[in-house]
Amino acid sequence: MENVTPGYDFGSLDDKPMDLMTLEQFELENPYTPPLPRRTANPLRTTSKNGQHTAEFHMACDARGVLCDFVFHTVAQGCFDVELRLGGEYVDRIGQYASKKDAKEEICKKHLATVEAMPNFKKRKANDTAHCLSAPAGLDEELWVNLIYEYTHKNQLPAPDFEYQPTEGNTGPWTCVLRVPGFQSTFGGHDKPYTTKMYAKKAAAMEAAQWLRSVTRMAPAPDKRRKSSTGSLAATGFMSETGATQALRSMDLNANHGSPSEQVHVLAIELGFTQPAYKHIKIPGTDAFYNSYAQFIERDVRKDGRLEGQIGMTHHVYGKKAAQQACAIEVLKVLHTIHQSRHMH
Repeated sequence: MENVTPGYDFGSLDDKPMDLMTLEQFELENPYTPPLPRRTANPLRTTSKNGQHTAEFHMACDARGVLCDFVFHTVAQGCFDVELRLGGEYVDRIGQYASKKDAKEEICKKHLATVEAMPNFKKRKANDTAHCLSAPAGLDEELWVNLIYEYTHKNQLPAPDFEYQPTEGNTGPWTCVLRVPGFQSTFGGHDKPYTTKMYAKKAAAMEAAQWLRSVTRMAPAPDKRRKSSTGSLAATGFMSETGATQALRSMDLNANHGSPSEQVHVLAIELGFTQPAYKHIKIPGTDAFYNSYAQFIERDVRKDGRLEGQIGMTHHVYGKKAAQQACAIEVLKVLHTIHQSRHMH
């Protein structure tokens, strides 16, 4: 009793059942797992360099639309086998190699000819796409997918549901059904095949946006559209009709002189500033919505204090590219204000 804690009451154990198990039960529930065997004396190494055969193997698979899968097995300490599957079917297993990289290189070298002998699953016959729909008129006039995401966000609805389905194999043609929360109707359809998944998605989104406009649930499209990036952003609601925006239009910055970020580049140089760095913060729990802002270097801030901090902050814009252009529009407003103030003195 030398190691017993002073004051411990052994009598308290009399009324409590002890949860014990036999040695046999313990061994049954905790089976012995032997350690990996020691490394073999001479594990194999690849004879090629720089992953040449691995690169050629992946290029051959990609060119034919073949899905390759490598499964590695640790058979000893520092020794690996590799198993190759093509299109989900087992092909071969080789080993033992000193590294996974060596194992992959050797099995790619061994079975490159196997892939090259396989048919081209990407190649479609002419009649495979003959029944596909052509891109509908107006498909590229607006950012239709963005419009649908903005509609659901503005109305505090769950994200829209795009359901894709290839009509033949995993290379298309593709169909898309769009479900907009709050409506029983669906848009697009599995009876409307397109050559690409993106065409199918945009067509379904365009159909939904046009229907929402017809029932006055979405703002109508502007009468006149410019094909410049600024015009597209304005159509999706990224630009607001503030005094600064109107001033930008009078400055002729929107006269097809490139995207807003390109216009920032030109105006910043004219004003003697370096290019700002764009920062994008993905909103947690969303598919691809971002808050964005631009930041100028300290030297530019010393030249003009209006460039201090987070410039052109935009919120909840779908897509990093669109978020940067929306942010650039706000940066243009600041740069234009600086430009005007300099010419007033």
